[in-house]
Amino acid sequence: MHRTEGLGHVANKFDPGDPMVPRRPTKLDHTILNAMQEEIAQVIEAADIPLRTMAGDVTASYASQLLEAIEKLNPVKAACTVSSDGSENLSIIGASRNVASVALVPAGGNTPQRIRVTFTTPVPNPITASVDLVRHPSVLTLPAANLEVRPVLQEIATTHVDFFVMSDDSLARVGNRPWRYAVVMIGKL
Repeated sequence: MHRTEGLGHVANKFDPGDPMVPRRPTKLDHTILNAMQEEIAQVIEAADIPLRTMAGDVTASYASQLLEAIEKLNPVKAACTVSSDGSENLSIIGASRNVASVALVPAGGNTPQRIRVTFTTPVPNPITASVDLVRHPSVLTLPAANLEVRPVLQEIATTHVDFFVMSDDSLARVGNRPWRYAVVMIGKL
């Protein structure tokens, strides 16, 4: 990519011109248009999406190809911050990506109480999930260093990810802790 070098540019930027000075507007130059076209086309083709032409296909959507390619190439398939208020109420705070809901899954048998993050759209080819404990605004410090948040990697599914908290080799009831968790799901193309 390069900045325009078309006749009438100002510091390599397009200029509308000024008839009072007089200064003509920047002339559109084929090199900058070709550079932009190729930069965009390479992103779309890198995602294995065929470039579409308008010729003969008036119903196709052309505006979505670049966005579709970026979504496909991004390895983060789901992300959110889960907040627990300490009374087993969970919520998603701030921005999230591809997350429909969070819920507490009760303990049962050999399975500890855990938090389930359910995806809006299934994640094909999930690779791994990471969950990090982050400071809750109502608590001045991070929880004790001996805590470990563990995704249940055996249970990573295309539709959800579960995680639980360990403390000194014992399981902590995740819903009874006023903590926040940053959850990221990584998938491949």
